[in-house]
Amino acid sequence: MGESPAAWLVRGGRDGEREADAVGQGLFIAGWPGLGDISGCADRDELRFALRTAYPEAKKGSIDNWVGQLWRLVREIETGDHVVMPLKKTRLIAIGRVSGEYRFRTECPPGRQHVRPVEWLRTDLPRDAVGPDLLPSLNSLLTIAGLRRAGAPRRIAELAASGEDPGSGTGDATSPVPAAAQSFLEAAAQSAPGRPRRVRVAELLRLFDGTRKTAVVSATIEAALAEKGLVARPPIMQSDAGDVVSLESAVDDGTEVESEPAAPVEERLIKLHIGRIRSATAGVVSVRLRDPLVKVRTLMLTHNFSQLAVIEEDGEFRGVVSWESIGQADMAGRAVQVEDALIHARVVDHNEDLLNQIGEIYASGHVFVRGADRAICGIVTAADLTQQFDGVVRPFVLLEEIEQRLHRTVGTEFTPEEIAAKAGSRQRQQVLGGQKPMLGLYQQVLKDSAMWARLRWRLDHEAFLRLFDEVREMRNSLMHFSGGTLSNEELAPLHGLVRMLRVVDPLP
Repeated sequence: MGESPAAWLVRGGRDGEREADAVGQGLFIAGWPGLGDISGCADRDELRFALRTAYPEAKKGSIDNWVGQLWRLVREIETGDHVVMPLKKTRLIAIGRVSGEYRFRTECPPGRQHVRPVEWLRTDLPRDAVGPDLLPSLNSLLTIAGLRRAGAPRRIAELAASGEDPGSGTGDATSPVPAAAQSFLEAAAQSAPGRPRRVRVAELLRLFDGTRKTAVVSATIEAALAEKGLVARPPIMQSDAGDVVSLESAVDDGTEVESEPAAPVEERLIKLHIGRIRSATAGVVSVRLRDPLVKVRTLMLTHNFSQLAVIEEDGEFRGVVSWESIGQADMAGRAVQVEDALIHARVVDHNEDLLNQIGEIYASGHVFVRGADRAICGIVTAADLTQQFDGVVRPFVLLEEIEQRLHRTVGTEFTPEEIAAKAGSRQRQQVLGGQKPMLGLYQQVLKDSAMWARLRWRLDHEAFLRLFDEVREMRNSLMHFSGGTLSNEELAPLHGLVRMLRVVDPLP
């Protein structure tokens, strides 16, 4: 038996407003009322330009979302493929076979012009006819999405022919998303149109079997969200593990715009958050204003603390009490309870730049840290910096040296025009405008055998590129890593590339 035709999920509008026309006219009708004929778009860049022209106020995230869906409509969906349209009005499912190429109907009103001819084979299939492992794939909020997992193409073909789902079989593609995460996202997609689900990033990491918030795990989560027609606000890649994000419906048919998503991984600067220090999110021992100072002394001696946070029962942070403030209160003859020795304490958000806080930490001895929920979640002392700072900062120092040495060697051997020729359109303009190339662009330059030969580096080309790729992946992961330090084994690729570059670039 030959391979089954591809299967696609299509929708008849946010509220099913195009469903009746689609079934009655033998069509799939997409939305995007502001967009003209796109049959002449030769590639995604041309389609992106057309969308940007039609929707000048749309955010980049909306445009990227629409490009993917419309490219499927015009180029990826082939005649003979199956389309599945869940019918919101009747709670049934329609399955059809695509019977023609994309058309733009100039005679129809906006919102009814982008179509593909479809021979509808079934329009009254009950939802329970679809197996429980496949049914969640039909709940994406996107207007156009591919159906590939759990043997979807084969099973949709059988549903169209007999009305019965044969179930998954040996060799069917399985989802890389764990079952618990699939169930969670399914529930989130159902609630997103009305009351978006809010969840802590750490909980998403647990659902996706992630122990660290790396670039790879973040991208996996965001891809799984996109398949369900969801978007995280703020984006996963811009959030720390302790942050709370809202899982909302992604805009799907050009009727609205969405907020700006995270910039591509390689385009964001590394920022060392104070929340990366372990004690910043480890919680605090606290007392209340009316507590006796004898309790404070006992707690500080028990835990070997120099200070304690003062937090009221309602969670309000009032300040700090320390050995020094108690001593000053004693000298003034008023040391009875916490409020008598209360002093001001600096509080910073968990996502503040750590480097900007170092002076304050060493000057006052500590700062308290506020989490995403605005509650005090930890304290960073001068001792904490001494214990952990080297392990946290060392990878960033090594990366900085790598980039500086690449700029000094590769950046001087080749002209900006030669380097820019290896970049995408956006980064090409940045390089030609005088900005330093990013690590990924240097990698593209060094992959070119002719350009590598010009450098005359006495290093094995393939081995160098393998190590370079490890470092690039590590850099991307570090940009999203929340908490902990890297082991010497994990740092080995960084040290290895630094040693290589110091040989070919011996200057200090």
